[in-house]
Amino acid sequence: MQTYLNAIHKYGHLYDRETGKRILLKDDVELVVVIESRHNNLHTVDPKNDPDDEGNKPRLIEELKSEMDSEDFPQVRKLKDWDDYLYFVIKAGEKNEQGRRSYECCFRVKLLEESYMVWKGPSVVDGEFYSSDSRTRSCSCVVDKLEYGNTRYFEPVYGSSLSDVYTLTYEIYFARYGRSGPNVYKHLLLYVRQPGQPFMQIRRRILSASINFGKEK
Repeated sequence: MQTYLNAIHKYGHLYDRETGKRILLKDDVELVVVIESRHNNLHTVDPKNDPDDEGNKPRLIEELKSEMDSEDFPQVRKLKDWDDYLYFVIKAGEKNEQGRRSYECCFRVKLLEESYMVWKGPSVVDGEFYSSDSRTRSCSCVVDKLEYGNTRYFEPVYGSSLSDVYTLTYEIYFARYGRSGPNVYKHLLLYVRQPGQPFMQIRRRILSASINFGKEK
């Protein structure tokens, strides 16, 4: 059976022009889209996911060093070199008429700049890791591969930080299933299918690292 809808695309959604209500499509619905316009109203690039955006372009090592020197953080530790990889897993799902549909996907992040953790205060207190005042510094990167998962389509996701690409990846694929959460740091993996507690292993790696600009040999 075919259903014909007179719709308009607005705010990233389709709206029924007669009722003004948002059209809620189920996954895997096949559409034939006819665009009635005298102009070409198709974007060639997603404005939120543009690799040529100035904010997404990698900086030179000299620029990074100059910026970090001016910020004067007491603690700086390298997380990964440029041209290296990190990973994160997204789990999402929803209940429907057939039960629950779940997704688990692992994405690879290619670092286009060196990635650092910075602290405004001491990183260790009484021998224990102290992270409440730490953050990952902005780092140009791209989600360049779906390592595994049950999503059919993939496109690279560009951003100026790990948080940017994590959040945008969630919005592109899983927006209807909830929110991404604010802290990408708790979702980072050093390698695919990392066993144990990824967050603890990331912390140990950071504490054993040292400040070192330029690619490590």
